[in-house]
Amino acid sequence: MTSTPPVTLEAIAPEAATTLPAIALTGFRALVGDIGGNPAALLAEAGIDPAAPDQPDGAIPLLALAVLLDRCAATLGCPDFAMRLAARQEALRMIAPFERLYTHAPTLREAFAWSALHNQIYSTAIRVATIHDTERQLYAQRYQLPGEGLPLFRQLAELVLLLSQDAVVAMSGGLIRSHEIWLSHPAIASPAVYRAHFQAVVKFGQEFDGLFFTEADIDARLIIADQAVFRSEQDLLSARFPQRTADFANRVREAIKELLAEDRCSRDELAAWLNTSVSTLHRRLGEIGHSFESLRDEVRRNLALRYLLCTDLPLTDVAAKLGYADPSVLTRSCRRWFDAAPTAVRQGLTMVDR
Repeated sequence: MTSTPPVTLEAIAPEAATTLPAIALTGFRALVGDIGGNPAALLAEAGIDPAAPDQPDGAIPLLALAVLLDRCAATLGCPDFAMRLAARQEALRMIAPFERLYTHAPTLREAFAWSALHNQIYSTAIRVATIHDTERQLYAQRYQLPGEGLPLFRQLAELVLLLSQDAVVAMSGGLIRSHEIWLSHPAIASPAVYRAHFQAVVKFGQEFDGLFFTEADIDARLIIADQAVFRSEQDLLSARFPQRTADFANRVREAIKELLAEDRCSRDELAAWLNTSVSTLHRRLGEIGHSFESLRDEVRRNLALRYLLCTDLPLTDVAAKLGYADPSVLTRSCRRWFDAAPTAVRQGLTMVDR
């Protein structure tokens, strides 16, 4: 059997090339040493300067951090490595320069709303949004990371979500924690390990990575809420880090994901979702070298890889989630994207190149 060409991370998750604050490595050396590993060697193997933990004000590539966490979990036989690392970190310090703003936020709702609009201050690769689950009357703080659900990014997702949970606990003096945690990947440690770290219900293979809260929780007054300090921090951060206009292609990709999930992903529906006309949508996409068809195909390809590698959904369900009425269309698309049938992709013959 001939091998299939790898799908590159540059194609699947181009935002993984951006950076994160090096403070994310706080506690790394001590944890690896306690487990019996060589922290300097593991850092070097991941392409990170072994001195990076001593430079918390520096930056490290997000992809390198994902590789580091993934290799540590495998090399050290520690499937909950990222969660152990998060447990050694002061969650609010890890989200600098938001620390003072979050600490003095009047409520979680106000803190979440501001960070959703300005999270590029921390990283352009991690996007957040608050979603209202009207059926269950819960609010989800959704985190969108590069390569959502793909194996290489599982440890990184667990680090981000546990730090977020711990930050909420710290902001509320231990009175608030998420009602439920969603992870887009399968469990990589035992359920008991997740319960011990998150102290909440954790569900796997979900549509996104996120934390769920009740309305009472997100509107509860936080322990050192100070509206004046909160507003002052907003002004300071806005002056230091002017808000950037959201990349139009990324907005379109996100809209296509939502519309595919609702089985109504047409050009007209997309234009309506973006509150623009079809002609304006066509013009703006053309200006940046894209088309509706090319971006829809890209989103379908990335979702197909995630569903095939990271879930056990029947192929008929995968096809339906991509907006295909006939599974044979999925087969033809996979051969075009990956030079392999869906079953071959699922068996790991086409893996993402690290």
